[in-house]
Amino acid sequence: IKRPFEFNVRRFDEAAEDAAVVRYCRTWVGDYGEKVIPVFRAMRKVYASFYNLNAYLERLRHGVDESQVGMALLVHHSFPDGIEAANGVAVSERYSSLTTTSIEIEMVSQKGAVSVSNPEGGAIPEVVEVYIYRGNSNFEGANLQQRSSLCRLGEEAVMTWEDDYLAFGGMIYELGEAFVAHFPDDSTPRLEFEYKRLTDGQLVIKQMRKVPAAGHAAAPGVALIDTAATMEVFQGEYGTAMGNHRLKSLWVLSGENRWVKPESVTTSFVADAEVQIALNGAVSGFSGRPSFWPRHAFSTHAQGQSIYARDSWAWTTGVGITGIWLDVLLPAEAEYAQDPI
Repeated sequence: IKRPFEFNVRRFDEAAEDAAVVRYCRTWVGDYGEKVIPVFRAMRKVYASFYNLNAYLERLRHGVDESQVGMALLVHHSFPDGIEAANGVAVSERYSSLTTTSIEIEMVSQKGAVSVSNPEGGAIPEVVEVYIYRGNSNFEGANLQQRSSLCRLGEEAVMTWEDDYLAFGGMIYELGEAFVAHFPDDSTPRLEFEYKRLTDGQLVIKQMRKVPAAGHAAAPGVALIDTAATMEVFQGEYGTAMGNHRLKSLWVLSGENRWVKPESVTTSFVADAEVQIALNGAVSGFSGRPSFWPRHAFSTHAQGQSIYARDSWAWTTGVGITGIWLDVLLPAEAEYAQDPI
């Protein structure tokens, strides 16, 4: 039965909440209150992270019902920002045979105390893969996969290359073996570590935890998450000189945030766009929602095992009515059922 109902939306006042924390600590904790205030602020920041974008998307990705989970605080030794030369998160996966034990580690690092998961200013973290083999085969190595955007020209890596990475790899290997010795039924754990390199050169693993295996029901469709993109005509082996000339254009596209079922989608994914294109010898501009542009059509078509969604337009150019289309490849059900984003 559908009934009308009323609801109130609370406007969260960050300054007022912080003032209430300060007032409470100074009133009830006494002289020690000034030291408690930053602790309360840190606790509020941690609990608020339950609803940051990355946390929401990971729950969506793994089918986690947020009404059935909660937050916890892990209290450990403090590392002030001033003594952090680098910090990061590593994920290890262990493999073993009768003769060899190996571990593969992905280290995501950033300079100083800049967060790798929620960076300010869009800083890109460094990604390094470390591998260690012990047994009949004994060797180790590190591969730089992505540079940090905070590294200056001439800097090899966030930390000392390769020594710090192999040292951390050895520490992670030993901790992983200790984990398996303590939990012998779990011989191939996936573990996560938080680490820091201090300004005095000390390497510290702050904490470790097991990454739970994702087990969830199949997703109902694809979760579209808007990421703006700028595109231009690819001038390569798939085009011709005159075709590239006639299609010379610049497209700035924004998508929709919504669930879609690739097998039954009926409307465009593009929410907004700005296009500059040469038509009839002059540059023409289009903006707004592309489905409202002149002579727009939306359709889907199959090509082998793949499904494409197509936005198309019929525009007048120097050679007459010209069809222009934008194809989007949709994931197959076997892909989005396990990872809908």
